Amino acid sequence: MRKKSDIIERELEFVQNDNNSLNDKMKVEERNDEFNEIMSMMERENEKSEKIYEYFVGEHIKISQFIRDRINAISQVNVRELNSTWFINSKDLESQKKNFKYLLNVHNLPIAYNALLNYIGQSNAVQEKFQSEIEFLNEQFEVIKISEQQRRNIFLEKYGGFIPSLLVDLKESIPDLSLRTAN
Repeated sequence: MRKKSDIIERELEFVQNDNNSLNDKMKVEERNDEFNEIMSMMERENEKSEKIYEYFVGEHIKISQFIRDRINAISQVNVRELNSTWFINSKDLESQKKNFKYLLNVHNLPIAYNALLNYIGQSNAVQEKFQSEIEFLNEQFEVIKISEQQRRNIFLEKYGGFIPSLLVDLKESIPDLSLRTAN
């Protein structure tokens, strides 16, 4: 009688440990889902920042060329003559307003460019943090796998000879689980 009660107690302990392991696996899966959502968001934000950067570079080139062209034009023409003879129709005026809009804000371009560089640096730091978290989770997966393999080996040593393999095939290897970032 005493041996049966010891076996039952060991089996109950095994089932409780198995439930704890399942809870740990569920927590890891939840963190993985959260991580995937954050990674997706970061990829979208990274694409946006790349587009913004390309836009600013293009606008910088346009503004620089525009300023050079205007300075060359002004330096070749007497400013007084230009003031007395210059006639601008409405289409030219709208075009000039659009072009000068950039010139009015050219002083903000260095600030915006520096802010963009800071943002890109911060995005890179977040991506490094994600990579660190992935490595941590992968280590945790390996610990869980090793723990389960040890528990399985102990179980097979103790009870494997008594249980037909048709009921439970515990000799199969435990699957590998790892995370990686998509590039």
